[in-house]
Amino acid sequence: MFFVYIALIFKIPEKVGARRIVHAPHAQPHTMNIALPHAGTDSHSTGHRESSPTESLEPSFLITVPIVCAAMRDTLLDPEGLIFIKKSAYNTPECKKPVEILKDKDEEGLKSILKIIGTQYPFGFLKKEGIAYSKELSAEDIMLGRGYTMSKDKLLSLYSTYVTQVCSSLIPYTARGIVIHHGSMGFELMTGNRVSTQSRGSESTEWIMPNLTNLSLRVAIEKITAHTSHVKVYGSGYVIEQHPKPFERMKGESECVIYGRTDTQ
Repeated sequence: MFFVYIALIFKIPEKVGARRIVHAPHAQPHTMNIALPHAGTDSHSTGHRESSPTESLEPSFLITVPIVCAAMRDTLLDPEGLIFIKKSAYNTPECKKPVEILKDKDEEGLKSILKIIGTQYPFGFLKKEGIAYSKELSAEDIMLGRGYTMSKDKLLSLYSTYVTQVCSSLIPYTARGIVIHHGSMGFELMTGNRVSTQSRGSESTEWIMPNLTNLSLRVAIEKITAHTSHVKVYGSGYVIEQHPKPFERMKGESECVIYGRTDTQ
């Protein structure tokens, strides 16, 4: 009884009772709820980065560079050899080196290259690199990057593999508003307004005005904007006139004017 009285005096039952721990279970969920939002935020950020709008693209002229560079590496093309380019209608025939054809995005020149390396070469190139394409496509379609797509990472890997010192003067290379350039991590791809400022040279850079006659305005604009951003376009359809004239020596951001007409006859 003595011990019972002592316990009652010092209120020992209240100190050892279960009433003070009934709120403890709430502490653990509260702590977990703090961590969950951080995990969700990280996951969302990673998913957004991976779903890039340029993850897959039709390569256009961007694919011609690694294909032609691969052909030169396989000794099917002489980097210093002149390739005869037969122009249609009244255009003057000319000869260019392979790199010059690539730089000018000269479709007729690329067709001449195709005759030299063989029409099966572009198909074999895509097959070796694991790039899917429709059997209905022609060798010209493959060469000019039309009618099929590939991931941007695959395109960049082709540049890393095939675009060596021989073709280094082509970089940065621009087509359809996309530029491939040398970055801190190797070849990189950019789109949008950033292309125009980094894909052209300084005001002292010299270049030759390409022949745009009979090209579609879209193709003509792609060719000329690789050299200058000061371009005025009048009309639509196909180019019937241009200023400056073809093959004039230009410097820096010179102004160019092209005139188009739907009916070229």
